[in-house]
Amino acid sequence: MKSKFSLLLSVILFLGVAIADQYSKQYILHNAKQEYYVNTVLAFTPPAFNRGIAAGMLQSSGPMGFILLTIAIALIIIGFGAYTYNRWLSNCSIIGEALVLGGALSNLLDRFLYHGVVDFILLHYARWSLPLFNIADAAITLGVIIMFITAFNFERRC
Repeated sequence: MKSKFSLLLSVILFLGVAIADQYSKQYILHNAKQEYYVNTVLAFTPPAFNRGIAAGMLQSSGPMGFILLTIAIALIIIGFGAYTYNRWLSNCSIIGEALVLGGALSNLLDRFLYHGVVDFILLHYARWSLPLFNIADAAITLGVIIMFITAFNFERRC
């Protein structure tokens, strides 16, 4: 029997990521005029719009490239959603998948609303920094890490 608690937790994580990400982007879009340094490694910047994929790759693909990339991303999300549903039917944990789907759908929504994904979080130290990202990107990364770890759970096969 499928765990109702696991499904409820997954739905809460999915919705929580999407809502927190969209709320934070709205806040940044309306309030961020300059960089705000929280400490020596974390800052919030005015919004940047990423029309590509992770770390700005495929950024200069032009309008048709953006449309094709957005369609490809939507199809990947649909396929990943089907994969997640099948894992749930097999009574497997879908916590990592819920984080990935919540973040991916929120970023896809940005592509329709703003014609690019809103990025505003900066992790940096001295002259080193990561590319700008958002809450959805962090959730996707955490979800993939959880999926990777659970893939090596040899006690139970899914």
